Amino acid sequence: KKSNFRPDVCVVITDEERGYYANSSISLTDALHFQIQGMEYTSSGVPFEKHYLSQILSRPDLQDFKVYIFSQNTYISGKERTMIKEKLARDGKTLIWVYNSGLISEAGMTDLTGMSIKRYPGVTRRTLNLLPGHPLTEGCKPFAGAGMMYLSIFGFQGIENFYVDDPRAIPLARYAETEDTAMAVKYHPTWTSVYIGAAGGLSGGVLNRIARNAGAFVAAESGQQLNMSGDFASVHGLIEGDYKLSAPQGKSKVIDADTGRVLSANGSYTWEVVPGRTYWFLFE
Repeated sequence: KKSNFRPDVCVVITDEERGYYANSSISLTDALHFQIQGMEYTSSGVPFEKHYLSQILSRPDLQDFKVYIFSQNTYISGKERTMIKEKLARDGKTLIWVYNSGLISEAGMTDLTGMSIKRYPGVTRRTLNLLPGHPLTEGCKPFAGAGMMYLSIFGFQGIENFYVDDPRAIPLARYAETEDTAMAVKYHPTWTSVYIGAAGGLSGGVLNRIARNAGAFVAAESGQQLNMSGDFASVHGLIEGDYKLSAPQGKSKVIDADTGRVLSANGSYTWEVVPGRTYWFLFE
């Protein structure tokens, strides 16, 4: 079946993303292949779509998401920057910038993100530590950043790292090694900007909190792998524990797709997840 449901969160892909990396086989981009960072998105409990930036900027129907994730989009042209400011940075939307989004272009990252971003010289090893006490990080599990996993897997000595140097930005995380701001939020008059300086540094838990605070539909807490439409959901168990799945607007029944048994008629269903097991549901 085809429902009218559409997520409120959009992951932005740029058309020639891998052309800006020296070694595409181990690049930190997940624009074409969801690698470690993408696993955080799919386990965030937040349904999302992926669209090319060129299509987003040319189609009004793709300009009304509540949250846009610029997921390490290294090159964003001057023309695209202007259009992002005109078409996306407005109406209370939240724009998330991960790692080196907008690094290569005429004006750099500060102009695009709306906050002062600086780069450490050379390559470094940096560990991201979330700060408690803010709605965007409260209750989130510690997350060093997926870039640290790349360092471990490939044995790199370090990678580029960026930090926020803006007195009007609110720190959300710091680097353990330097105490510099690794993640921050800055509230502009018509939009909200969130920047994460660590490679692959947007955890599923933080994405969940950002989406909730932006008024986006969130189907569950983070922790399990979720894929869903307006009629169907697949949940793959990653950790043991209770999981509450909420149906999209307009649907009240949660049905076991294998047996046809109605599990709940109040719009949500809670059960104990077994790691490694996959669960299928229908919504009506």
